[in-house]
Amino acid sequence: MSFFSIIIPTYNRSHIIRNAVEAVLSQTFSDFELIISDDGSSDNTEEIITPLLKDSRIKYIKQINKGVCAARNFGAKHAKGKYLVFLDSDDTINNNWLYDFHTIALKNFDIVFCSMIVINANGFEKKTSCLKPYKNGNEKGIFNAGTWAMKRDLFFEIGQYDEQIKYGENTELKFRFLDKKIEFGYIDNYNFIYKESIYGGSKQTANKLESNLYILSKHAVYFKRNPEVKRLFLQVAAVSAARLGKNKQVHELFFQAWKTNKSDLKLIIQCLISIFPFLTKLKWKPIPTNIQ
Repeated sequence: MSFFSIIIPTYNRSHIIRNAVEAVLSQTFSDFELIISDDGSSDNTEEIITPLLKDSRIKYIKQINKGVCAARNFGAKHAKGKYLVFLDSDDTINNNWLYDFHTIALKNFDIVFCSMIVINANGFEKKTSCLKPYKNGNEKGIFNAGTWAMKRDLFFEIGQYDEQIKYGENTELKFRFLDKKIEFGYIDNYNFIYKESIYGGSKQTANKLESNLYILSKHAVYFKRNPEVKRLFLQVAAVSAARLGKNKQVHELFFQAWKTNKSDLKLIIQCLISIFPFLTKLKWKPIPTNIQ
């Protein structure tokens, strides 16, 4: 049994999948298996991967197209490692990514985190520490695929990825840890490089709106206890609705957000603006969020 099972979900990424595989093969820690979980690609992904299967650590599996969460779960079901690590095919890792995870995991933590670098569409880099990811001092750990390694048994215990979600699936996964006694470990090395894309599913406004509303409903008890987090989800959903021209829904969502903190001036202004349909057509700035 390998120590790590690395799962790369992919869909029509034949032009970049080899780069992700080679980044894993270049790791200084070698006790791993690599599972390429193909979500029904119609391009030449299999042709690109086949020569790489000479390395016995690499497995290639394929299912009909069901979405990235289903592809991750499909890979996890074939995994034999003690810890699972998920890596998207368009992201990058440093050579010591697994070595550092292993160093911390040996202390028997359930989940271990590393820090990350975000590269936006303009090439600008921003570092995010796993010790202070949201600069509020109240929370540690980054829940992007690629920033954490989790015990395989725990992943199945909490129910894997929710396959109904197309945006914010990692944050939703995190919510299911909250009532469990879980030991977290951290390595403050910037071993994961996340490349933002204007074309990815997380940028699709309709997915963002639908998934945020779904998460708000699914975790209603948590949001009742954490109104500030609820406000954030409602604001993100409201801005998404505005971009889709759903004016009535915009006002309803901003109104719900305002009820979480009736003294917040920004929420009052947003709520008032959303009353007038012509104003909701304005260009809304993205809400800063840690939803991944």
